[in-house]
Amino acid sequence: MKRLLIGLLISSITLAGSVAARPISPAQANYTVGQSLPVAASPALAPERASVSIGNYLEQVEEVAVAVEANGRIHILWTGVLNPYFGNFAFYSTSTDGVSWTPYQVLNYWYASQPQIAVDDVHQRVHLMYASNYDGIVHRTVTNGVISAPVVLAGAGSENPKLAVDPSSGYAYAVWKQGYNWYAYWNGAAWSAPMKKINDWDTYFTSVATAPGGGVMLAWFQRYIQSFGDGSGPGEPNVARSAYGDQAPDLFPLRQAVSDYYPIPEKDDSLLLTYSGGDDKFYLVAEHLMYPTHSRVYRYTWQSGTWSAPLDIVQNTSNVAYPIYIGAASDLAKVIYVYNYVSGLQMRAETNGVLGASQTLTSYLSVRGFSGNPLGYFTDHAGNLHMAVTGTKDGVNGFYYVAP
Repeated sequence: MKRLLIGLLISSITLAGSVAARPISPAQANYTVGQSLPVAASPALAPERASVSIGNYLEQVEEVAVAVEANGRIHILWTGVLNPYFGNFAFYSTSTDGVSWTPYQVLNYWYASQPQIAVDDVHQRVHLMYASNYDGIVHRTVTNGVISAPVVLAGAGSENPKLAVDPSSGYAYAVWKQGYNWYAYWNGAAWSAPMKKINDWDTYFTSVATAPGGGVMLAWFQRYIQSFGDGSGPGEPNVARSAYGDQAPDLFPLRQAVSDYYPIPEKDDSLLLTYSGGDDKFYLVAEHLMYPTHSRVYRYTWQSGTWSAPLDIVQNTSNVAYPIYIGAASDLAKVIYVYNYVSGLQMRAETNGVLGASQTLTSYLSVRGFSGNPLGYFTDHAGNLHMAVTGTKDGVNGFYYVAP
């Protein structure tokens, strides 16, 4: 994942630099953020393409977040270019059937990245979050199809937002990096002040997950410097760490190392975190670096205060593997993993602690009539995988939603 993000950021920065040198046209200067804008239609546009391409969007897609409500409504938040002269915008579209989409709405008009979505089925509310190069970490909600005004959690220079929501309480939780890693929670009406719950400055890949009606889990990886200062231990620099609290949204009294200390040069690096409602466990996957040309994908589970031993998801003994996505069902003990390995992106399910067969995403898409580049994923309550793809559907180019 980190390799993909680096590539995306490099291309985004290059595009942003070229855009900055051009004056904004009168048409662009007068649009309103959140307004649905017409697509610059191609004379050769096929009618069926306009009916299925997400948001009637036909330009370059960069990063994507996908979510599906229990009632079947699909939400897509993505970043991309508005036209060849304006890039790094944030866009949003929704659909009830995955075929007919609302016209895309522009939510952020300059250098947006790292979109996040969290669904609250109890309160019929969807949370949107993204990083803006000029504004910082931006939060919006979608209720009854209406997108709220933006709320800025942190200023310019903030990055890597992660978002989780507890539908039983309606609380939302966010972490992001701005020098240190910061944390805040939303009580249904307003965000708390940012809090520095992780005191090490050299932490990366921080994530957050929550159990409905239960506790909040933070997980992160500290890179190279042993921790100094209060509230960060225990653990060593080359293992993932976690902090858990279930008494109040601003307290994380249980601090743990996710695993035992690894022999050098082994270490866990980039990580992803989720909560599985089917077995009431937190799941963490990390790229486990063995040596420079070999890494594995290790999975850990947490329940009742204890982290499990690692499970090797890819089960590779050579080459590099690293996680792209993790998602869990709420109705059964099923977790979906997407990871990159030798043959490209692959997916695998773990059900009741048993790993199923791996499958390439190329073959998964092919049997559904798609080919292309998957960019966003979502696991629904029954453990079905939804995704968004840039590529072709029955030979027609577009930006598509792929149903399970």
